[in-house]
Amino acid sequence: MQQALSRLQDQWLLWNSSLLQGDSEQMIAAEEDLIRTASELGFQRMPDLAAVAMQRAVEAARSDSHDRAARALASAQRFDPSNRALGFARSRVYAEGGRPLAASWAALGGFGSLLFDEGARPTVWRNLMAWVAAALQVTGVLFLALLMAMKGSVLLRDLRIASGSFLPAAAAGLLGIALLAWPALLPAGWLWLSLLWAILLWGYATFSVRSVICLAVVSLTVLPAVVLLGHASLADETDPALAVIEDIERGALRGTFFEQLAELSRALPASVAVRHLTADVHQRLGQDDVARPLYAAVVDAESNNGPALNNLGLFHLVRGEYVPAIRFLQDAAEEGGSAAAAQYNLAASYDELLEFRSATRARDAGRSADPESFARWSDEDVPFVGVWGGLERGPEIRAELSGRSADRLDAADAWTALQRPLGVALLVILLGPLVRWLRAGRIGMRREPVAGRELWIERAARRLVPGAVAVDSGDGWRAFLELFVPVALLLAAMASRLQLLPLPIAQQPVYPLVQWTALLGAVGFLAFGWWRRG
Repeated sequence: MQQALSRLQDQWLLWNSSLLQGDSEQMIAAEEDLIRTASELGFQRMPDLAAVAMQRAVEAARSDSHDRAARALASAQRFDPSNRALGFARSRVYAEGGRPLAASWAALGGFGSLLFDEGARPTVWRNLMAWVAAALQVTGVLFLALLMAMKGSVLLRDLRIASGSFLPAAAAGLLGIALLAWPALLPAGWLWLSLLWAILLWGYATFSVRSVICLAVVSLTVLPAVVLLGHASLADETDPALAVIEDIERGALRGTFFEQLAELSRALPASVAVRHLTADVHQRLGQDDVARPLYAAVVDAESNNGPALNNLGLFHLVRGEYVPAIRFLQDAAEEGGSAAAAQYNLAASYDELLEFRSATRARDAGRSADPESFARWSDEDVPFVGVWGGLERGPEIRAELSGRSADRLDAADAWTALQRPLGVALLVILLGPLVRWLRAGRIGMRREPVAGRELWIERAARRLVPGAVAVDSGDGWRAFLELFVPVALLLAAMASRLQLLPLPIAQQPVYPLVQWTALLGAVGFLAFGWWRRG
């Protein structure tokens, strides 16, 4: 195995140098050698090499070497045909080459691959959660700011009335402004300012507006913690212990493969399934001395594990130790899943001992157990057959890992993370009615707002700002939607720049068609609202 890994390194260096020198023939030859060597090790995909090849393609496109960029992308496609980042890499290459429509189309294809790729669903949900949470938070802040703009003059008037008995009018006005603005001086001042306004404006709102105030408070306090918990629960794609299972199932060879395999063993040190999977990996890589004690541990825990018994028998068979080989293979032949392979290997052992009658009986039993597989092994003259039952125990290992992490997350982290935000949200929502009760006359405030001249900011907001008319009429949900739609579209247009939607590759794709569609949608929505308001 060490020789094969060394060959991979040399072939990769040759591929890199050939790409830089523009030697297409040598690059293709190195590419073929890389794929062949990985196949010898039992792997069909090389995601790390594909990622570097995509990066080389982008670098080549930036230096106007478009032929070299195309060759690098073609290599990336062969190194990892199902890599969902290929569409984004093509988008970047096309954009650097001055082809915006092709770049947009390639980016859309990349997003499509994310939507339909089961392995990418955690990333898709994480991105969607981040986008919706950001849109709700920004909309909540804007809604409270709009409500303050429309109702702030009445609130200030009530504050002056409350303090007018012991302060001059000018001082009372300045005190009212200070009471409304002081949280802006705190760390994360925009958050505390919004929460204070939510409390103070409760008494000036209809039921519809108050329900939106509750949504805004929850969005600003509880939602960030929920998003973080969602990210933790969707961390499968970045957990080395789980990532190595996916790589094994997909035949993907990464540079961190053995580190991830060791991390899996550390995560579940007592798992028989992990020992079995690890043994299969080392056996397929030719590391028999590492695999044998692992198989022995599996058989000690699961005495009827046919695949492990079969592979222990192979360990002795290839060393010419036929008596112990036959003992293990006979036990394996009694288990249905490994019977055909064990009988095939038994026949080979008996042939070596010149026990031809026993060999014939073993072959007959193997053909009866699985005629198709036995015929294929015989036609291909396979010397012996391994059974990789450990590689099929991925779902069992995932269940063990998810059970362990779920216990830790549900019992401790989730509740701890939500306690403080829930407390803050509940406090703000309860203080709103309390302030309304005080305003109703307990400290000298009037029940009804005092009529007065409309301020210029109220007139401007009513004409220019979406949702202002709805807020003024007490229709909170209509106002919220009029704000939410353009905010969500603008955030979608700026998602790449704001890093709201992290993508599978380091370089961000250029997708002007998507950005301009979201931007024009937001502008069109705002323009339609302005037209309706006259």
